[in-house]
Amino acid sequence: MEQRLSQQQLIQMAQQEENVLAEKKAMLAQMYEIMKDSRSAIDSLKEIQAGAGKVLLRLGGGVLVEAEIKNNKTCKKSISEDGYAETDIPYALNWLEERLKTLEGNANRVREDAIKSEGRIEEIVTVLKQIENAKKSMMSDMNKNISTK
Repeated sequence: MEQRLSQQQLIQMAQQEENVLAEKKAMLAQMYEIMKDSRSAIDSLKEIQAGAGKVLLRLGGGVLVEAEIKNNKTCKKSISEDGYAETDIPYALNWLEERLKTLEGNANRVREDAIKSEGRIEEIVTVLKQIENAKKSMMSDMNKNISTK
């Protein structure tokens, strides 16, 4: 059985899909920021592990300080919002690289979903344009019939 949707229902569907798309784009932005942070941590830990005596430490707000590394074997890794545990650098690197792979896979899925959402929006908009054109054509035909009588 064929289901027919009203123009208003199609508009609501498009709006809902646009909301979903906006959420996916926001999620992607957060994922990209975490991925960027993870890559930066990996690079820094590799530099420290290689024996770099000094590193530039980001404090935030565009401020950096030069810091001396006293221990290039271990680091502190977050285990909760305010909790940290000491771990060796190779373990932390492995954890970060696995986390990065997981994030990249998730980001790819969200990106694919966003592309599908964009496609659905385009389909709905195309149908809405067809409806609008059909309405205009009917009105034009009606006006022609009225003026010829």
